[in-house]
Amino acid sequence: MSERAGRGRRDRRRRPVLAVAATAGTIDRLRPLVRQLATRVDLWPLDRTDGDPDGVLATSVSALSVVRSVAPADLPVAVWVDDAVELAHLAASPPFFEGKLRHDAYSLQKTMLLGAGAGTDVRVALSADRGAVVAGAIAVPPDALDVRGCPVLPPLVRARLRQRHGLPALFVVAVGPDADPADDAITSLALAAAAVVTGPLLATALSLGTPLVSTKAEADRLAWLGGTGAVELAEPDSLRDRDELARTIAADGTWAARASLAARRFAEAALDVNRIADLLLDRLGLSDSDAGSDGSEASTHVDAYLAELMTPPTAPVRARADLAIASFFSADRS
Repeated sequence: MSERAGRGRRDRRRRPVLAVAATAGTIDRLRPLVRQLATRVDLWPLDRTDGDPDGVLATSVSALSVVRSVAPADLPVAVWVDDAVELAHLAASPPFFEGKLRHDAYSLQKTMLLGAGAGTDVRVALSADRGAVVAGAIAVPPDALDVRGCPVLPPLVRARLRQRHGLPALFVVAVGPDADPADDAITSLALAAAAVVTGPLLATALSLGTPLVSTKAEADRLAWLGGTGAVELAEPDSLRDRDELARTIAADGTWAARASLAARRFAEAALDVNRIADLLLDRLGLSDSDAGSDGSEASTHVDAYLAELMTPPTAPVRARADLAIASFFSADRS
């Protein structure tokens, strides 16, 4: 890898290059995030020798030894940590999280990680561990997904879709841990007036804005990510009571709307790999500070809201919105 000149002054005319340093069996946990990163930056294996990357993503702490041997010491690095102990050991290598972590959590079996970040410019950690996230790592939940790729389906839109497809007004479904994403489960969640959901499809249901009832165990799993209120809980927490609560929510338009909004907002804030990818690149200094200055980001948000209202692509309101956004962001605007 050749020596970089003027590091920190990346050529804005090209996409940033993020090199990936992976150890065996560690890439799968980052696969959804890597897919989103690939839409924003060019991804290379770290050992590629025909150019210089702008940053490095290490899929484990042990991969830092490879980074140290190949990459310049000032190349910004993001690394996955399994828990707060690994993060604390990284913090023992200044300047990473200097002064932010307690250092009394070391474990004997991990003392070999002490100073693992030495010789690398580790700027950010990623983790699915609650303790590591509390200590400063970016949360990457195991069920993170592309929330922006899920349509926003509030109760009013769902009601119209149910009517169109001849479904009952109070269409309530139950989706458990064994549900197959390839069958009708996701379609049912998109149309339901309310649903009882546990297991892997809970994240999808949240992203769709489905008014949800779930178990206390699932609620506790979401709570550390800020998911308090994202799902409703029955008292007592039995299958029958959960079903009755879902039917009550389905029949109450105000409650259903509130539950739908809470579910979607939580998914956007905590489960969306787009947000995680943007935050990661920003901390590595690889995000484009001029992004959206032409109004493209505003147009994307407006399009999403119009789609939520089932606005036809050729509707005049879309043209008026585009014109208003263009005039607001115009360079000639006084």
